[in-house]
Amino acid sequence: MTGAAPLDPRADARLVRMRDGVRLATDVYLPEPPGPRRPAILIRLPYDKSGRSTFMPAIAHYLTANGFAVVIQDVRGKFRSEGVAEPFVNEAADGHDALDWIVSQPWSNGIVGMSGDSYYGFTQWAAASTGHPALRAMVPRATGSRFFLGLAGRGPSDPVPRVDPADVRRQGVVRGAGALPPAGRRDGRTARCAGDPA
Repeated sequence: MTGAAPLDPRADARLVRMRDGVRLATDVYLPEPPGPRRPAILIRLPYDKSGRSTFMPAIAHYLTANGFAVVIQDVRGKFRSEGVAEPFVNEAADGHDALDWIVSQPWSNGIVGMSGDSYYGFTQWAAASTGHPALRAMVPRATGSRFFLGLAGRGPSDPVPRVDPADVRRQGVVRGAGALPPAGRRDGRTARCAGDPA
């Protein structure tokens, strides 16, 4: 897509294939020197991962200096990613597929956290709704937590999935996000958040 800032020369730029064949532009930053398998931080955003206003290269530099692999991805249909941009529609499945890709990499130890604010806070909740076992931590900032019917011009006959953090805490998966059946997490455990009663 047009309008993307120049790629960061420190990033390993990839196109990561999703389950439907659409490829999403993904930058990978690894700590130097190369070493053991390590945890990763995934950031999925619609605001141009290479743009000056997102500070992604600087954030990646900070995180890699602290031992993390960093994976930054433009969401579907935005900037260098393929597909059609449809806000909220593909974030659960695409987040799950991005997590699958990360854990399959030779530098990954299978543990992934996510971070970001605004829409890329939502991408974290959407990925969490899939119950992916690699996703162990999230830091959603300045983002909504309750998504209602009628959002983005849709009505009751075409509802937008509702992602509620209380559902994630109580059930370990968000019902209605379309990534897993309503039965909950596959392993039957309940997710715990800081401050939850034991």
